[in-house]
Amino acid sequence: RLVGSEMCIRDRFNRALVFIALFFLFFQYIEAQLPSLEKKCLWIVRDSLYDEESIESAFLHAYHSGYDIVFIQIRGRGYAYYESNIVPKNPKINLAFNPLDYSIELGNSLGIEVHVWINAYKIWSSKFPPPSNHVFYQLNKSHQDWFATDINGYMDYSLDMNNSLNNFSGIFLSPLNPESNQYIKSIINKILNDYTRNGIPLIDGIHLDYLRYKDS
Repeated sequence: RLVGSEMCIRDRFNRALVFIALFFLFFQYIEAQLPSLEKKCLWIVRDSLYDEESIESAFLHAYHSGYDIVFIQIRGRGYAYYESNIVPKNPKINLAFNPLDYSIELGNSLGIEVHVWINAYKIWSSKFPPPSNHVFYQLNKSHQDWFATDINGYMDYSLDMNNSLNNFSGIFLSPLNPESNQYIKSIINKILNDYTRNGIPLIDGIHLDYLRYKDS
Protein backbone atom coordinates (compact mmCIF):
# COMPACT_ATOMS: atom_id res chain seq x y z
CA ARG A 1 0.00 0.00 0.00
CA LEU A 2 2.83 2.39 0.84
CA VAL A 3 4.58 1.66 -2.42
CA GLY A 4 1.34 2.25 -4.32
CA SER A 5 0.77 5.54 -2.53
CA GLU A 6 4.31 6.69 -3.30
CA MET A 7 3.84 5.84 -6.99
CA CYS A 8 0.54 7.74 -7.05
CA ILE A 9 2.16 10.79 -5.47
CA ARG A 10 5.10 10.55 -7.88
CA ASP A 11 2.72 10.37 -10.87
CA ARG A 12 0.83 13.42 -9.68
CA PHE A 13 4.08 15.28 -9.11
CA ASN A 14 5.30 14.40 -12.63
CA ARG A 15 2.02 15.55 -14.17
CA ALA A 16 2.30 18.80 -12.23
CA LEU A 17 5.83 19.32 -13.58
CA VAL A 18 4.61 18.72 -17.12
CA PHE A 19 1.75 21.18 -16.61
CA ILE A 20 4.11 23.83 -15.22
CA ALA A 21 6.51 23.32 -18.13
CA LEU A 22 3.69 23.69 -20.64
CA PHE A 23 2.45 26.76 -18.77
CA PHE A 24 5.81 28.50 -19.08
CA LEU A 25 6.26 27.43 -22.70
CA PHE A 26 2.84 28.89 -23.51
CA PHE A 27 3.68 32.26 -21.97
CA GLN A 28 7.08 32.31 -23.63
CA TYR A 29 5.28 31.81 -26.94
CA ILE A 30 2.81 34.60 -26.15
CA GLU A 31 5.64 36.92 -25.12
CA ALA A 32 7.41 36.19 -28.42
CA GLN A 33 4.32 37.40 -30.29
CA LEU A 34 3.98 40.66 -28.36
CA PRO A 35 6.50 42.81 -30.26
CA SER A 36 4.33 42.59 -33.39
CA LEU A 37 1.33 43.84 -31.38
CA GLU A 38 3.04 46.80 -29.77
CA LYS A 39 1.60 49.94 -31.35
CA LYS A 40 1.10 53.36 -29.85
CA CYS A 41 -2.38 54.77 -30.25
CA LEU A 42 -3.69 58.30 -29.88
CA TRP A 43 -7.32 59.44 -29.61
CA ILE A 44 -8.04 62.76 -31.37
CA VAL A 45 -11.22 64.37 -30.05
CA ARG A 46 -13.72 66.19 -32.27
CA ASP A 47 -12.58 69.65 -31.11
CA SER A 48 -9.35 69.09 -33.06
CA LEU A 49 -11.18 68.38 -36.33
CA TYR A 50 -12.75 71.74 -37.13
CA ASP A 51 -10.22 72.88 -39.74
CA GLU A 52 -7.01 71.96 -41.56
CA GLU A 53 -4.76 73.74 -39.07
CA SER A 54 -6.06 71.90 -36.00
CA ILE A 55 -5.96 68.53 -37.79
CA GLU A 56 -2.40 69.13 -38.98
CA SER A 57 -1.35 70.04 -35.45
CA ALA A 58 -2.84 66.82 -34.03
CA PHE A 59 -1.35 64.56 -36.72
CA LEU A 60 2.10 66.16 -36.58
CA HIS A 61 2.08 65.70 -32.80
CA ALA A 62 1.18 62.03 -33.33
CA TYR A 63 3.93 61.63 -35.93
CA HIS A 64 6.70 63.31 -33.92
CA SER A 65 5.65 61.42 -30.77
CA GLY A 66 5.93 58.06 -32.51
CA TYR A 67 2.25 57.09 -32.59
CA ASP A 68 1.31 54.37 -35.09
CA ILE A 69 -2.50 54.69 -34.93
CA VAL A 70 -4.88 57.60 -34.42
CA PHE A 71 -8.57 57.29 -33.56
CA ILE A 72 -10.39 60.38 -34.84
CA GLN A 73 -13.79 61.21 -33.38
CA ILE A 74 -15.90 61.73 -36.50
CA ARG A 75 -19.27 61.45 -34.72
CA GLY A 76 -19.72 63.15 -31.37
CA ARG A 77 -22.76 64.62 -29.60
CA GLY A 78 -24.89 63.65 -32.60
CA TYR A 79 -22.82 65.63 -35.13
CA ALA A 80 -20.77 64.37 -38.06
CA TYR A 81 -17.21 65.46 -38.81
CA TYR A 82 -17.43 64.16 -42.37
CA GLU A 83 -19.91 64.37 -45.25
CA SER A 84 -23.15 62.56 -44.43
CA ASN A 85 -26.76 62.57 -45.55
CA ILE A 86 -27.76 60.83 -42.29
CA VAL A 87 -26.01 62.86 -39.59
CA PRO A 88 -25.84 66.69 -39.68
CA LYS A 89 -22.34 68.13 -39.87
CA ASN A 90 -21.11 70.19 -36.93
CA PRO A 91 -21.99 73.85 -37.70
CA LYS A 92 -18.48 74.96 -36.69
CA ILE A 93 -17.04 73.17 -39.76
CA ASN A 94 -16.86 74.97 -43.10
CA LEU A 95 -19.43 73.44 -45.46
CA ALA A 96 -16.74 72.87 -48.10
CA PHE A 97 -14.36 71.10 -45.71
CA ASN A 98 -14.36 67.36 -44.93
CA PRO A 99 -12.30 66.60 -41.79
CA LEU A 100 -12.25 62.84 -42.41
CA ASP A 101 -10.97 63.22 -45.99
CA TYR A 102 -8.18 65.49 -44.82
CA SER A 103 -7.29 63.21 -41.92
CA ILE A 104 -6.99 60.19 -44.21
CA GLU A 105 -4.79 62.20 -46.58
CA LEU A 106 -2.50 63.28 -43.73
CA GLY A 107 -2.39 59.81 -42.23
CA ASN A 108 -1.32 58.28 -45.54
CA SER A 109 1.41 60.87 -46.05
CA LEU A 110 2.78 60.37 -42.51
CA GLY A 111 2.46 56.58 -42.40
CA ILE A 112 -0.12 56.64 -39.60
CA GLU A 113 -3.13 54.32 -39.48
CA VAL A 114 -6.41 56.22 -39.35
CA HIS A 115 -9.23 54.60 -37.38
CA VAL A 116 -12.57 56.35 -37.02
CA TRP A 117 -14.20 56.78 -33.63
CA ILE A 118 -17.94 57.31 -33.27
CA ASN A 119 -20.32 57.83 -30.38
CA ALA A 120 -23.04 55.27 -31.07
CA TYR A 121 -26.09 55.61 -28.80
CA LYS A 122 -25.11 58.83 -27.07
CA ILE A 123 -26.18 61.88 -29.08
CA TRP A 124 -25.85 64.77 -26.60
CA SER A 125 -24.07 65.41 -23.30
CA SER A 126 -24.22 69.11 -22.47
CA LYS A 127 -26.60 70.49 -19.84
CA PHE A 128 -28.00 73.01 -22.31
CA PRO A 129 -30.30 72.32 -25.28
CA PRO A 130 -28.75 71.27 -28.61
CA PRO A 131 -28.69 73.76 -31.52
CA SER A 132 -31.75 73.85 -33.76
CA ASN A 133 -30.16 71.71 -36.52
CA HIS A 134 -29.29 68.89 -34.12
CA VAL A 135 -30.37 65.30 -34.79
CA PHE A 136 -32.25 65.34 -31.46
CA TYR A 137 -35.00 67.45 -33.02
CA GLN A 138 -35.05 65.46 -36.25
CA LEU A 139 -35.60 62.19 -34.39
CA ASN A 140 -37.96 63.77 -31.87
CA LYS A 141 -40.49 64.56 -34.59
CA SER A 142 -40.99 61.04 -35.90
CA HIS A 143 -38.96 58.55 -33.83
CA GLN A 144 -39.59 59.28 -30.16
CA ASP A 145 -39.61 55.55 -29.41
CA TRP A 146 -35.94 55.40 -30.45
CA PHE A 147 -34.87 57.24 -27.30
CA ALA A 148 -33.66 55.54 -24.14
CA THR A 149 -36.08 55.01 -21.26
CA ASP A 150 -35.14 54.82 -17.59
CA ILE A 151 -36.53 52.42 -14.98
CA ASN A 152 -39.42 54.81 -14.26
CA GLY A 153 -40.48 54.99 -17.91
CA TYR A 154 -39.04 58.46 -18.47
CA MET A 155 -37.82 58.85 -22.05
CA ASP A 156 -34.95 61.05 -23.17
CA TYR A 157 -36.96 62.66 -25.96
CA SER A 158 -38.99 64.57 -23.34
CA LEU A 159 -35.98 65.79 -21.37
CA ASP A 160 -36.36 69.43 -20.33
CA MET A 161 -32.86 70.83 -20.56
CA ASN A 162 -34.02 74.33 -19.72
CA ASN A 163 -34.39 73.22 -16.09
CA SER A 164 -31.63 72.20 -13.69
CA LEU A 165 -30.33 68.69 -14.44
CA ASN A 166 -28.86 66.51 -11.71
CA ASN A 167 -26.69 63.49 -12.49
CA PHE A 168 -27.19 64.14 -16.21
CA SER A 169 -25.30 61.58 -18.29
CA GLY A 170 -26.56 62.67 -21.69
CA ILE A 171 -29.27 61.89 -24.22
CA PHE A 172 -29.14 58.32 -25.53
CA LEU A 173 -30.89 56.26 -28.15
CA SER A 174 -32.15 52.87 -27.04
CA PRO A 175 -30.28 49.63 -27.84
CA LEU A 176 -33.62 47.83 -27.32
CA ASN A 177 -35.27 49.37 -30.37
CA PRO A 178 -34.53 47.54 -33.67
CA GLU A 179 -35.07 50.74 -35.66
CA SER A 180 -32.60 52.77 -33.62
CA ASN A 181 -30.11 49.92 -34.00
CA GLN A 182 -30.65 49.99 -37.76
CA TYR A 183 -30.06 53.75 -37.67
CA ILE A 184 -26.68 53.24 -35.99
CA LYS A 185 -25.83 50.48 -38.47
CA SER A 186 -26.75 52.74 -41.40
CA ILE A 187 -24.33 55.39 -40.12
CA ILE A 188 -21.52 52.84 -39.88
CA ASN A 189 -22.31 51.28 -43.28
CA LYS A 190 -22.38 54.72 -44.92
CA ILE A 191 -18.91 55.51 -43.56
CA LEU A 192 -17.51 52.16 -44.69
CA ASN A 193 -19.08 52.42 -48.16
CA ASP A 194 -18.10 56.04 -48.78
CA TYR A 195 -14.51 55.48 -47.69
CA THR A 196 -13.69 52.50 -49.88
CA ARG A 197 -12.00 52.70 -53.27
CA ASN A 198 -11.77 49.78 -55.68
CA GLY A 199 -12.84 47.48 -52.88
CA ILE A 200 -10.06 48.70 -50.56
CA PRO A 201 -11.06 50.47 -47.29
CA LEU A 202 -9.54 53.92 -46.83
CA ILE A 203 -9.91 53.71 -43.05
CA ASP A 204 -8.00 51.15 -41.01
CA GLY A 205 -10.61 50.45 -38.35
CA ILE A 206 -13.67 51.69 -36.52
CA HIS A 207 -13.97 52.32 -32.78
CA LEU A 208 -17.50 52.23 -31.33
CA ASP A 209 -17.86 54.37 -28.22
CA TYR A 210 -20.97 54.50 -26.00
CA LEU A 211 -22.16 51.21 -27.48
CA ARG A 212 -24.11 50.55 -24.31
CA TYR A 213 -27.18 51.37 -22.28
CA LYS A 214 -27.44 54.82 -20.77
CA ASP A 215 -27.63 53.49 -17.20
CA SER A 216 -29.18 50.70 -15.14
